[in-house]
Amino acid sequence: MTNNLKDFPKDVLRQHEIEVQSADVFLSHLFDLSPLAFCHAVKQQRARLKNPNHTVEELLAIFYNQGLPMTVNKLKDVIDLL
Repeated sequence: MTNNLKDFPKDVLRQHEIEVQSADVFLSHLFDLSPLAFCHAVKQQRARLKNPNHTVEELLAIFYNQGLPMTVNKLKDVIDLL
């Protein structure tokens, strides 16, 4: 998992049977595997952010600004669980 995809040539990775994924793709796949567990982890992460506290919307904005738009879109659909 890396957001530095340009430095990992697909042809070289294929030789070693390695697939590179961006953080957003990786997290989106994790969400798809277990939405409830993923939401629980996000909720725990938000609870640990105390200086300052963040609303769900603020946390999603942070995720979006960190390059996680697909993950944020999935989380918006289950915002009540966060």
